[in-house]
Amino acid sequence: MTLTPKLLSFAVLMALGGNAAAANTNSPAVGRALGLLQSHGSAVHASSQDRFTPRDVIIDANGTEHVRFDRTFAGMPVIGGDFVVHSRGGEFKSASMTQRDALKVNIHANTSPSDAIVNAGAEFGSKFTGTPSASLVVYARSTTPQLAYQVGMKGNDANGNERDMTYIVSASNGKVLDRWSNIETARSGGGSTCSTPV
Repeated sequence: MTLTPKLLSFAVLMALGGNAAAANTNSPAVGRALGLLQSHGSAVHASSQDRFTPRDVIIDANGTEHVRFDRTFAGMPVIGGDFVVHSRGGEFKSASMTQRDALKVNIHANTSPSDAIVNAGAEFGSKFTGTPSASLVVYARSTTPQLAYQVGMKGNDANGNERDMTYIVSASNGKVLDRWSNIETARSGGGSTCSTPV
């Protein structure tokens, strides 16, 4: 689905509203990438309800610019909707992403946030601390993107080790679609690994 120039211009302007000051996103490369999106929206599978927020900028020695954007759909974060715009000399080269098509998602949940927390808690176990959180997102890592809840739970395992988990729970049927740990663990030999998806 290709956006009309007016719709994409609106989406780009919305993305600029107060969001371009994170990380190194003050770079002029962000403005250039946003400008290129006005004429290359189909390359990132943009829809009329998408908004883009710049996350990071990398500029190669040869001047090639790589600008990563996070995506929202109807105001909700899109898990798996981020993309990178590659350009050089103000010319669009390509875009990298995992999202396969423009989003068409029913944004009406059939389950409640408390249902999502209960279903995630069934996997996490009873040893959680604090109050679990649940917020609506679009989960776009599956073949068919869908409305879901992102549930955060913290606590300890049977050995007393700290746990900080994110669960993605379908807002349609309450099924747990994905899960990951938010805790970095040290590796022997240096470095670290984190199971949080990028």
